[in-house]
Amino acid sequence: MAFERKFQEQYSLQLSRLKPGKQKESFELDRSFFEHFDFGLSKNGTVKADLEIHKYPGHLDVLFRLTGTVEVECDRCLELYPQPIDSTQRLIYSFNPDQKFDKSEVIQVQDDTAPLLISQELYDYTQIALPLRRVPDRSLHICNPDVLSVLGMDPDGNPLEFTAEPDDDDIDPRWAALKKLKDQQTD
Repeated sequence: MAFERKFQEQYSLQLSRLKPGKQKESFELDRSFFEHFDFGLSKNGTVKADLEIHKYPGHLDVLFRLTGTVEVECDRCLELYPQPIDSTQRLIYSFNPDQKFDKSEVIQVQDDTAPLLISQELYDYTQIALPLRRVPDRSLHICNPDVLSVLGMDPDGNPLEFTAEPDDDDIDPRWAALKKLKDQQTD
């Protein structure tokens, strides 16, 4: 995905300025950030990304901590609501292709002096933090009662009990004949 230069600079780590050891960086993700991505579950949000970076001679170990809210569609009524997220992800950027890591997400980086673009990782981690089923608590969002009734739910989102029994007049004559045979066998 091609981003304009200003966007790339805003969401990147300047590797040449990072000193060995531990350091922190922060990024604010808002509507202008989310609108740069064509596909995804959200196009708006207010998320703070705090990065804890450990720079080693051959790699960077980065801990992404994302907190805030992302606007997503409710799975029941398709209306937007603010979904809180709180997620921590670890990623290693390796400058040495021969170095091996156990049980870690590793991205190979060719140049350890060029800016490291992290916008895609930030976006992906906000999407991963979203629940698979997006039906919010009533304190966050109340679905339209008309939509809920069409779905067979009460205003609180609980399924309505369905007690309607088919009339014998509505039964296909072929099924009625089979039902008659069944009733004769049970007698």
